[in-house]
Amino acid sequence: MNMLPWAGPLGRAASVIGEDVTELWYPLIPIQIIGVVLMFVLAIFLGFREKKRIEKRALHGEAAATEVSSAGEIFEESDSSEDNPYARPKLIWINAIIGIGVIALLVSGAIPAGLAFMIGLSIALPINYPKTKDQSHILSKHAPSALTMATIILAAGSFLGILSGSGMLEAIAEDGVAIMPEAVGPYLHIIVGVLGVPFDLLLSTDAYYFALLPVVEQIAAGFGVSPLSTVYAMVIGNIVGTFVSPLAPAVWLALGLSGLEMGKHIKYTFFWLWGLSIVLVILAVILGVV
Repeated sequence: MNMLPWAGPLGRAASVIGEDVTELWYPLIPIQIIGVVLMFVLAIFLGFREKKRIEKRALHGEAAATEVSSAGEIFEESDSSEDNPYARPKLIWINAIIGIGVIALLVSGAIPAGLAFMIGLSIALPINYPKTKDQSHILSKHAPSALTMATIILAAGSFLGILSGSGMLEAIAEDGVAIMPEAVGPYLHIIVGVLGVPFDLLLSTDAYYFALLPVVEQIAAGFGVSPLSTVYAMVIGNIVGTFVSPLAPAVWLALGLSGLEMGKHIKYTFFWLWGLSIVLVILAVILGVV
């Protein structure tokens, strides 16, 4: 879904080659649909594998440990929502409407994302918890996780800013292309697409699309490869790598809310996402998108 026109990667790619982002997106719709189906298949497979692992541990008399993230501590008072004084099952539809409204604002781009979330919070909080005491309790439950993530995102942004401002990220991208043999020129865009996920561990999204993409596009064009083909290969190959990259703030946020660590996440997720990426690139070549 990160291939949508209002998402960052496709917008960056469109600006590099001077194409309309919506027109650039249309040929990617079949790949998106296939990718969503493959992700469901992968999720089901991992679910059954985890179920077998738990059953195997149970047979050996080991208790399965359950990790609860700090974001989920709000429900620690009771396992049942009926006994939890802070649960609001009767307001599910109102909360759903508020959630959909916030998403609609985000999609429309009418206002900044931060403001959209602030508006949603200012509406949802008094509706669900009219008493200021309850509001304070809810905010205090989520504040540690939110503040921790804000600190991490600021630190990651500073780190990325230093690498970008010093030119190191651009140098890494250019040197990576320079060491490739000339014989692979006609297939360079496909090779870079296949390596899109590993590249995301080394480069930021900006460096990948604003530094690496122009270089690859120029080299591939000399071998008769169209700019669109280069863009599609690199976008399809890189798109899922964002969610395993330590340079993506959204990943840090998700891990913080899940109570997980970046190292363990990369170790567990990297090869699954890279495999999915390679399959999508191959399918794009078969379907003629690349």
